[in-house]
Amino acid sequence: MLQLPPSQFTYGKYGLDVPFKVLTDDKLHIDWLLGQHIIGYCNSLEVEIRPRTGNMAVMFSFDDGDWEGWHHIPINVWNKFLEKKKEVTNG
Repeated sequence: MLQLPPSQFTYGKYGLDVPFKVLTDDKLHIDWLLGQHIIGYCNSLEVEIRPRTGNMAVMFSFDDGDWEGWHHIPINVWNKFLEKKKEVTNG
């Protein structure tokens, strides 16, 4: 997982189909993120023309090989995801 430059997100396909239920619960959101192939991330403030605070822009890889799908993830969920990922990786 790489920290990507904001330009990577300029022409990407925004609006990854995140299940609505996942967006309503931090634990579900984190569990869903753990199951995704995340290519990289960038602070959302650097990506949007109209600043969107409190979010990370996260780039995902899809089954069809299209890696330019991305979505905003709240920073608090992103940080919890990184902690959980570290736990899972370290066993």
